[in-house]
Amino acid sequence: MATAHGATFPIELVDLSHRGAGLRFAGSLEPGSEMELLLPGGELRRRAIVRWIDGTRGGLWFTMPLDRSDLESIARFRTQSTR
Repeated sequence: MATAHGATFPIELVDLSHRGAGLRFAGSLEPGSEMELLLPGGELRRRAIVRWIDGTRGGLWFTMPLDRSDLESIARFRTQSTR
C-alpha cells in the first residue's frame, strides 16, 4: 500500500533494493512527488520520492535506505505468502 496526496492506494512492488523500488500502480503519480509505503509484512514503512513514471510503472527512491535485515524479512514474507 502507498499513501500520496492524502490518498491510500494499492501498489505492486516488482523490484526492491535497499535504496528504492520499482512498482506498478493504478492512478496518477508525478515524478518528484513524495509518498509513504507500507512494505510487505505490514510493519515497515518508508518515505519515498517518485523518480520516474512510464505508464503504470514507476521507480522510487527511499529517503532512508532499508537495512539488510529489513530486506531479508520482506523476502521471507514474500516467500511465505506465495506458498
